[in-house]
Amino acid sequence: LAIWTAMMNLGAVPSQVALLVVVLIPKPTGGERPIGLFPTFTRVLTRWLRRTYGSAWLAKHPRDFWYGEAGKSVEQCVWAQAAAAEYAAARGMVACALLLDLRKAYEMLQYWLLQREADRFGFDLSILRFLVVLYSMERVIILEGVATGIVKPLRAVAAGCSFADLMMRLALMAFVTKASEAWAGIRLAVVVDDIQVLAVGERLRVVTTMSKTY
Repeated sequence: LAIWTAMMNLGAVPSQVALLVVVLIPKPTGGERPIGLFPTFTRVLTRWLRRTYGSAWLAKHPRDFWYGEAGKSVEQCVWAQAAAAEYAAARGMVACALLLDLRKAYEMLQYWLLQREADRFGFDLSILRFLVVLYSMERVIILEGVATGIVKPLRAVAAGCSFADLMMRLALMAFVTKASEAWAGIRLAVVVDDIQVLAVGERLRVVTTMSKTY
């Protein structure tokens, strides 16, 4: 506990445990997805912080558009979309959906953006500082037996970290909230880094709304 407390207070990780293993998992559509794993006790600390502080922070910032959480599964999101389409067809209306997939979402997350949104939504900055230290640790990349020199990332969140989903929510929350308030005629659903925009109604109204949204 003393080591954990010192790491949090100083925003530093001892070199003996500053280790991140990145596993490249093939994607069904091609390419590879990097999953970062902390093989030392830092993983235990991040999981504990996620279950205690992270869960409490999320409870203070609920949003109707989040899916893939307790009580709001991805399956519910899909069924809600299907029900909306069935309703539109039964009423002689139309339903239109756009799916926005953020390209390399975790790899593109900027630390300054996370800090700005943490200030906005009251996320503990000492915890964020500790997480950024973990994400930006110096590392060597080994691919097909060839090792690079020591590199230090200036952005990106380790996708396998216990806080990865929360960091994505922190980055997207203000943007998606403003979008939902700006276009009252649309329904937004967010699963990790996938954003769906759904509109149901008369054809002209739906086309107009979706064209403005796009």
